[in-house]
Amino acid sequence: MKAFRDFHCINVVSGLPRSGTSLMMNILSALDQDVFYDDERKSDASNPGGYFESQLVKGIPHGEISFLNEVESWVKITANYIPYICDNFSIKMIYMDRSLEEVARSQSKMIDEGISDLERQVELLAEARERAFYFMRSRLNIDYHVVNYGELVRSPDDSVGALSRFLGGAGDCSRAVAVVDEKLYRNKG
Repeated sequence: MKAFRDFHCINVVSGLPRSGTSLMMNILSALDQDVFYDDERKSDASNPGGYFESQLVKGIPHGEISFLNEVESWVKITANYIPYICDNFSIKMIYMDRSLEEVARSQSKMIDEGISDLERQVELLAEARERAFYFMRSRLNIDYHVVNYGELVRSPDDSVGALSRFLGGAGDCSRAVAVVDEKLYRNKG
């Protein structure tokens, strides 16, 4: 068995869908961090700054993880996929956390469907969030930093400063703060 120190290190931005992961990828880019994406999913009204996704990530639940051995930059991987990679890599992770009611509303709005049972949707999201936190907290090979989306939007200087410290003092924080647009915080709880 390989020791964790022998694992390939990957940098991951994670969270539930609609929790601010695309914003975080944009912030990392502004902090002069390399970000890995294929730009197949173009920006739209839901994410005017872009999605910063790679289609390769969709293969992770099917065991298609070898591409991560070649990735040296930040890659966005949804929280549901973390269990598929946590035994194979040393992971530095930024986890985007957001009010579950806001996530549910944002997901519903994005797919143009009303929420028939908000309480049930929030329960399902809570289970997914809890699984992600379990894997982050229980694995010695995961170094993580949690960013609360609401706090990031309301107080970007503080959140970006803490993020920069997690990254070892990376980049120009003022450029990264400028990426945060409070007008895009549209699905408030």
